[in-house]
Amino acid sequence: MATIVAAVLTAAVDFAGAAPGGGGSQPAMPSDLDPEMIEAAIKGKQQEQVKQNTPQPMLGSGGIDQQVQPEGGEQQRLREGAEEGGQAQEQEREQQKMGEDATATQTKNQQRAKGEGQGATSTGQMVAVQRRSQVANAVQQILQVADRSGGIDGQVKIIAQEQSQNQEKLETSLQAVQGRNGFVMFLIGPNYVQIKNAQKLLDRNQQLIEQLNQAKTKLSNEGDQQILAQQIQTLELVNGQMQNYLKEAGQRFSLFGWLVKIFVK
Repeated sequence: MATIVAAVLTAAVDFAGAAPGGGGSQPAMPSDLDPEMIEAAIKGKQQEQVKQNTPQPMLGSGGIDQQVQPEGGEQQRLREGAEEGGQAQEQEREQQKMGEDATATQTKNQQRAKGEGQGATSTGQMVAVQRRSQVANAVQQILQVADRSGGIDGQVKIIAQEQSQNQEKLETSLQAVQGRNGFVMFLIGPNYVQIKNAQKLLDRNQQLIEQLNQAKTKLSNEGDQQILAQQIQTLELVNGQMQNYLKEAGQRFSLFGWLVKIFVK
């Protein structure tokens, strides 16, 4: 307010000095002031103060005036809150990704273990199919020799047919032995009942092979003798493979297998 009054007095003095007859070393104060001049002087001073207190715009990089405003405490808190929220979201995404990776790894391991188990079963089935095929081909060759020989055809055919039937029973028993659960195997051992049945069939097959060897000596055709000898060798090879498997299965460690063997005998 004092500034405004001083401005009014200054304007009055200037006016008095500019009036006619007012020249002198010391201008005299006018007796009365024009109200319009006083009002104009007051408005001009107020506008000057408003202009000084108003922040000046700054030209931004894009050629647009940007108002410079001081950053308050509330804006600082908002910015810090946004940064903290972004960090929390980033941590949450990382944890989610770690969880997904762990789940994917677990699923992969389960599929791998399942695949290995299926692979072992498939391998056993493939071996069984191969054995059946070998025995079937051998029996077919033996029957053809029997048809050509004449004298021993009846005996050889009976032996070949029984050999084929025994092979199917053997594969059924071996499949039961192979299919036992690992935990049950560890607890009470393999399926001793099926092992015993398979062993009886193998013993019978061996007797049939000896009968075939005897029939071979009665053949007059040397070529038929060679064919029959080759098929007998195939049957002995298949029997030997199954015998080795049964022996290995019966010797596997188990906690109470020894007790089960007592009742099987």
